[in-house]
Amino acid sequence: MFRLGLTEKFEFRVVSQIELNSTFNPRVTNPSYRSSFSDIQVGAKFQLYRKEGAKTEALILGQYSIPKGNTARKEQQFFGKLCVSHQLAENISLGYNLGYRSTGTLDYVDYSCAVSYSVTDKLSVFAEQYGQLNLSNVSVVPELGDMFGYDAGLAYLINDRLQLDWVIGSGINIDMNFVSVGCSALIMR
Repeated sequence: MFRLGLTEKFEFRVVSQIELNSTFNPRVTNPSYRSSFSDIQVGAKFQLYRKEGAKTEALILGQYSIPKGNTARKEQQFFGKLCVSHQLAENISLGYNLGYRSTGTLDYVDYSCAVSYSVTDKLSVFAEQYGQLNLSNVSVVPELGDMFGYDAGLAYLINDRLQLDWVIGSGINIDMNFVSVGCSALIMR
């Protein structure tokens, strides 16, 4: 993710990621893996509410996905969401999001709710439940319908400019498991 703060409240974003996918089958000794870059997403974040000493923050996030040229799925994707967080105690926070996503002919409402706990100044852990509700009036295959999942992870701040993340998650009503590793670097301040 590349983020560029244009003002104190507004930032421009470009996102892509390396994806390594595999279908797990316990009978297969060496499962095949596919790797690729995800579609590039261009977007912005706007801070709606943030005050010194306030326990609540709110922002709006929007992104537009530019499909890769060689993919079979050439649908453009747009999503926008409202993100709110509350500081419940000195080291516990609650965050929730509500958004809308459009992919080709399918429209969804996305949501998530996460609790975060700061173990130390450098280490925090979180647990999240999330999902999507299909708003489209078209018949869809199950993997494109309503979906619910959960994940948990941790973030470790190496220094003021470098953070490592690790997340593991699973589907509730769909067959899906994932592990994600990330690194965020602040290039200038």
